[in-house]
Amino acid sequence: MKKKKYYFLVSLLFTIALLYGSNNNLEPSIQLKSIDVLPALTSTKVILTADSPLPISKAFFDQTLPSTLIVNLPQVKSVPAPPKLESPQGIINQIALRKNSQGDFKLFIDLNQKVPYTIINNQQKTTIEFLKLNSQLNLEEINKKISSVDTHSLASLQNLSLKEEGNSLIIQVQTKGQFLPFVFALDNPLRLVVDLYNTHLNRPPLHLAVGKWGIKKIRLAQFQVNNPFTISRLVFDLEGPKFFTLDTKEKGLIITFPSNKVEEAPPAPLPKEEKEELLPASDQKTASPFPGSSPPIPKKETSPPERKVTSQPISTEASPPSFTQEEQFRPKTIAQPQQQYTGEIISLKFKDADLRDVVLYLADFAGLNVVFDPGVKGTVTVDLEDVPWDQA
Repeated sequence: MKKKKYYFLVSLLFTIALLYGSNNNLEPSIQLKSIDVLPALTSTKVILTADSPLPISKAFFDQTLPSTLIVNLPQVKSVPAPPKLESPQGIINQIALRKNSQGDFKLFIDLNQKVPYTIINNQQKTTIEFLKLNSQLNLEEINKKISSVDTHSLASLQNLSLKEEGNSLIIQVQTKGQFLPFVFALDNPLRLVVDLYNTHLNRPPLHLAVGKWGIKKIRLAQFQVNNPFTISRLVFDLEGPKFFTLDTKEKGLIITFPSNKVEEAPPAPLPKEEKEELLPASDQKTASPFPGSSPPIPKKETSPPERKVTSQPISTEASPPSFTQEEQFRPKTIAQPQQQYTGEIISLKFKDADLRDVVLYLADFAGLNVVFDPGVKGTVTVDLEDVPWDQA
């Protein structure tokens, strides 16, 4: 009798184990219905519409195709034909899909340059947004959104904190009141900029050296006041294009940067017997998923040709001038070379402000150290709009 109970218990446990294993290896069930490309002034979006939320597990820039973003699409059973782009849409050249023998789909997005990007999940729609570099803000869109905010009472930016959690760096910005965030990217050097409209900085400007997570430094300052908007600016100096997320909360926002080791890891090499669809078997390592394109061919390094050097006697006599004495004293107009300014664009508006405070603000914005002479004092009135900081 005891043996029968024992066998029954073992069989029951075995059945439970089988059911548990089958649940852990669920068949793909998500249907990807459409892929749309939406170019705009400041960014280009790829919108994926499915019958249920897409659990995107990984996105990274491929090392053999450096300007191609690869997005893993787990649990997807069917996909539509990718859109045929006869000409570039924003910064996107082409889009392709590939399925390997394990049934996993990958989305390939070919860009004309690597840029910062974010992924936003919203129920059945997943948006991959690529930020254009040095793009002009859409003032019409800003005015439309700012009209819904009570601009008579400014929000205050009270604090900024950083913490490392898992493989991510998390930046928390604490605010009080209504604000509107706008995100864009600049280059030379590469920066991710978050402008908080209708926000006054209620703390000293901030300059933090990070040196990891693909971030060089973080800067926070008051960008402009009533010109026509009051804007606090948060700037991330990046080592390279990165994936980020931005979540707006009731009392601020959260910006997350995953580690480069997770985001930009190269795809695992395929087994020799594994063949992916849409690819010739002989070119699996370097073949591009886009028809008519090929990976860049590395240039062969060649040593420069040897130069023959012949020794010649050096003359110690002064060479005669190429102009006469009359020409030497003829009046000339000397054109001064025009100075080029390369600093970040800034707007300043101060009235009877302390001179030292204004200089300290510019120095903190530019990351410079300042030592004042005891005789430096006074007030200054400034009204500058959209000028490089080194010109200001």
